Amino acid sequence: MDKDTTIIYEPVNSMEDPPWNLTNVHLDDIKMDSNFAWMLFSLISGMVWVIYITYYNSRVIAYIVTRLLTRFYATKGYLSIGSFTVCALSGKIMFRDIVYITEDYTIRVQDGWLIFRWWRSYVPKNVSEDLSHSDTRLSVMLNGFELHVYNRCKMYSNLEKVFNLDPSIIPWDELSVKEEEVKNNKDKKQKAVLGKSWRDLIPVIKLEVSSGRVVFGNRLIPTILLINVEEAHFVYSTKPAASKLDHFMHFVKCKAENLKVILAPSPKYTGMADDPPRYMGAGFVVFSSNNIELYYYMDEPGVVPEVPEMLQLANGDIVESAPPIWGIDIKCDKGTDFSYGPWADRQREHLFKLFFPQDYQPLKVSDPPLPGEKRRVQAFDIRLNTLYESTIDILFSKK
Repeated sequence: MDKDTTIIYEPVNSMEDPPWNLTNVHLDDIKMDSNFAWMLFSLISGMVWVIYITYYNSRVIAYIVTRLLTRFYATKGYLSIGSFTVCALSGKIMFRDIVYITEDYTIRVQDGWLIFRWWRSYVPKNVSEDLSHSDTRLSVMLNGFELHVYNRCKMYSNLEKVFNLDPSIIPWDELSVKEEEVKNNKDKKQKAVLGKSWRDLIPVIKLEVSSGRVVFGNRLIPTILLINVEEAHFVYSTKPAASKLDHFMHFVKCKAENLKVILAPSPKYTGMADDPPRYMGAGFVVFSSNNIELYYYMDEPGVVPEVPEMLQLANGDIVESAPPIWGIDIKCDKGTDFSYGPWADRQREHLFKLFFPQDYQPLKVSDPPLPGEKRRVQAFDIRLNTLYESTIDILFSKK
């Protein structure tokens, strides 16, 4: 560019819109043809689909799942699922507001999820092997879990039958059908144990519970039993049984935080009040601990052999093979307190009479199982250890 060249800048009139400004385009200029109609239909359909997927799809699927489960599984009780979402890629199922009500108990879950790791390789194993070191294929998380056990209709129906009373809980013909179904289910489980079962596919199950509660009792007794836990982690698996005559051993490991066992007043009880010697929050706290570990184990019994199997001990003695074992080990950490007394024992008696009523029939000595029949457990072992200092209060009265 030479020095004599002069550049002149002309001012742009701000009142005139540039060509890229489309604000002055009139709707009258839009052609209402089929292309525009299809574009408008696609936009509206996309908006409706996004709103449906975001807010309503899980509820519609939950309604369909509820109807299917009610039709084929929960035929006698009431089942309701608030929302249900499935993600096939991650193997995750999310759910919310689950309520299942039967004549004996109620289960409620605020929300939770289930993950089935379908991408992990399937390695066939024998159920008698130690499966506790296998990969976790199934994980479950429950938030706001509550189990309320308030009745035992089958037992009370048997009492009506024993005392020749008119059936008022369950008709006797329906009761006989239920007993037959229970017997058939036991036979099916026994056959499943002898062959392949779901433990081969799911050797380890992990369960996490946040804000869980288990309740025992109803309005017919003055006090109900509450078991509250803030956080709990469960691991279920199987391992070889203690005896070669049994199939395998179930076991569950649990670590719980802030566990409390409380005797609380029954909300709708109308009888005479029996006040506890001390209130601690929601009621009389029988047991509390900051941290607790549980180990529950149970052998899956085999069959009695034709010839008794004899074992030789280290000292040379020859004894018969031990029966299946069954028990629980409890380890309490810091902050463990026990409280009991005559009042608490009276409430235990009320609960025991409610769930285990007497039939006043003569007790018969159980015959030992014959060869070919299922082996029987002879004892339930409970071991309680306090790893740190703990306190125990024996309370008699408020004074």
